[in-house]
Amino acid sequence: NGAVHFSGQRRQAALSEMRRAAGQPSLVTLSAEATITGPVIRVSARAAPQAGIDTSEDWRLSVALISKSARTHVMHGENGGEILDEVAIVRGLSDRLPISFASQSRLNATVVKPPDLRWADAQLVAFVQSETTLKVAAALAVELPR
Repeated sequence: NGAVHFSGQRRQAALSEMRRAAGQPSLVTLSAEATITGPVIRVSARAAPQAGIDTSEDWRLSVALISKSARTHVMHGENGGEILDEVAIVRGLSDRLPISFASQSRLNATVVKPPDLRWADAQLVAFVQSETTLKVAAALAVELPR
């Protein structure tokens, strides 16, 4: 959640850290809903602080549009000749919206779907991250309306 750093080749370390982070309570309760108009996705969200959060940090809401999977044929470099199977590829990212926990107002984010991404292959994730420490306080899969 932005607090531990290691090489992406260390699969077991990554899995262990993901399990550890998943066991920690969220510092923010996050709710969101999406609407779609053409390729534009609008997300309306609320973020409520929980016990243990430092509200003096510069917290921001971001929304990522993700492709569920992809296959890349690598032509050059250390992986040249390989075929890489990838998951959860960020294809669009909203602006990082500042959160004022005192106001409890709605945050409205926008992200645009690239033309080559099919809706059936897309997922949407909202997350709250500190600009100061890069710690992630909450993440939420947001349902895409069909």
